[in-house]
Amino acid sequence: MRKTMIPALALAGALATGLGVTAALAGGENGTDAAALGRASFGLTQAVQAAETATGGKAASIDLGEKGDHWTVEIVKGTQTLQVKVSATDGKVLSTGPADGEHEED
Repeated sequence: MRKTMIPALALAGALATGLGVTAALAGGENGTDAAALGRASFGLTQAVQAAETATGGKAASIDLGEKGDHWTVEIVKGTQTLQVKVSATDGKVLSTGPADGEHEED
């Protein structure tokens, strides 16, 4: 399974301009990332806001699950790096925990 990661600077630029987010996520084989993005009714910006609010940290990267059912947001808070899963359908925070350096499989 291929994951699409948006580095912090690209994420900040995309959030600031509102451009390029679909293109950044639509690079998967056979349109799988684009299809997952199409299934997500709760958007990237909203997922970042939900994760930052839940943790009090700042987003460093975001990843949309292949099935399009959740966003995985990597948050930096002080010296900690956290992984927050946010529902792509209703925006609820599904889980929060320490980031292990790699996102777990969907």
